[in-house]
Amino acid sequence: HLNCMKHNGPLEKRQNLSSADVYNWGNFQRQNHLVKGLVEKFGFIYVDAYAMLSFRADGHVHEQDCLHYCVPGPLDSVVELLYNIFKIIPRFS
Repeated sequence: HLNCMKHNGPLEKRQNLSSADVYNWGNFQRQNHLVKGLVEKFGFIYVDAYAMLSFRADGHVHEQDCLHYCVPGPLDSVVELLYNIFKIIPRFS
């Protein structure tokens, strides 16, 4: 997230990162789409956490790393989502 150090809660709207080249952010959605195709081709489930996490600029430690999530919160939501997916899919329950 751009300027992650300025946020202390979820964003109200998603940032436009298409022109931000700091971490190659502009290509994330394209790369996710490519991986989704491969994952599903081999019979696995693709869980798109990008949409959920794109609002969570507050999950980064400090301005030195506005890419990785290093604090509890945003990633806990992804774990809860995966847990619930595993509970409802017959091959996992």
